[in-house]
Amino acid sequence: MSGKLIITSNSPLIYDTVYLTAFVKGKADIESNVSSINYGDVPENTLKDTTFTLTNIGTDTLFIEQFSFNNNTVDGVMTVLPAPMTIPVGSSQEFTLRFTPDDVRNWEAQLKVHSNASNFPLYSIDITGNGIINDIYQVDSRSIILQSYPNPFDQSITLEYYIPFPSNVYFNIYDLTGEKIATYEESGKTEGLHQYIWDGKDSKGIVIEKGIFLLQLVVYESKGNRPLFKEKRILMKQ
Repeated sequence: MSGKLIITSNSPLIYDTVYLTAFVKGKADIESNVSSINYGDVPENTLKDTTFTLTNIGTDTLFIEQFSFNNNTVDGVMTVLPAPMTIPVGSSQEFTLRFTPDDVRNWEAQLKVHSNASNFPLYSIDITGNGIINDIYQVDSRSIILQSYPNPFDQSITLEYYIPFPSNVYFNIYDLTGEKIATYEESGKTEGLHQYIWDGKDSKGIVIEKGIFLLQLVVYESKGNRPLFKEKRILMKQ
């Protein structure tokens, strides 16, 4: 933006009016068409897209520098497309927010839009959605048995399970904040009774503190690696 600055003087040294051109830098301002997004019910391991629009209502170029989420448990579950970009003055850009729940539970997060906007340099959009059971993955729960003992446990706990068909089995362990602290894989298991002994360590080999944890058993078909069944148990380390 530019304009003229007029300087006049009674000094005998200045005989004419002086015109100076002044350049004033503009500023970028951001506006969104939504402040929250609710996906409703979405079957696990399927994706659902929605869109939101960001508009530059300022007087200088808007730089969208980064997208982030306030909750690291949604990494890979919620993603934004396309990548960050610049938005000229008076222009808008549509973005796609993709939700792919990988578990049956309620999901909540805040999308953070990092930019050079003077009004909202860190713009937030609240996101909610429910991961629900995908009917094509359902297996009769009576055919799969999961037991854990001793529970509460001190140093280690035995996870005993029965599967009625050849499977790949995963044990996911979460703390009470929902953060996954360990994953263990039992591949190529045949029909029958099996045991896995967890030594109470996280994925980095560090012994976990005392507390309450959530164990998730995930059974995949041995061919195609399609998830067939999930079961949960509460574990207590003392």
